Amino acid sequence: MRGKRFAPSGIILKNKIIIITLLIILIILLRFLYFYGKNKALSAIPKDGNMKFTVQFCSANLIQNNSVGNKWSYEVKINGKKIKEGRKINITATTKEKISLSASAKEHDFVPDTGVGGIGVNIVDLKLAEKNTYSIDVTVAENKGIYAGNTAIWKFNFSVIRKVSLSDIVKNIF
Repeated sequence: MRGKRFAPSGIILKNKIIIITLLIILIILLRFLYFYGKNKALSAIPKDGNMKFTVQFCSANLIQNNSVGNKWSYEVKINGKKIKEGRKINITATTKEKISLSASAKEHDFVPDTGVGGIGVNIVDLKLAEKNTYSIDVTVAENKGIYAGNTAIWKFNFSVIRKVSLSDIVKNIF
């Protein structure tokens, strides 16, 4: 004798398909709401004015060297804090403030040659919902010898991205 089944197998299969379909729709809806809230949160300036940013020193490249030298070092600072290539720092700032980016390159020989450069990035000028990129060109001039006056150019690249918390995203969904 066969055991009694509470529901035919076709109904169970249909229920599973409906549940899976509803879960997929729910996941898509949640992703849409998350990105909608994130975009609104990134674009909005909070009432207290404080916003969080991640600033990255992306790269340093010697793009031109007209017989200045081959032994180099460089130093990069973000808001006065030394940082290594590829590293990021978090900054909290208001629209009235600036992010200071500075770089120096030094050629090492008997009489070292140095070049410096920097920029101030106004928070109010940032595209808050996008990645902002900046570069500093630093020129180093040979100061002695037969190559005196020749130059080398370094390019230092940075990115600034606004960060928002999950609670900020949720607040901006509705």
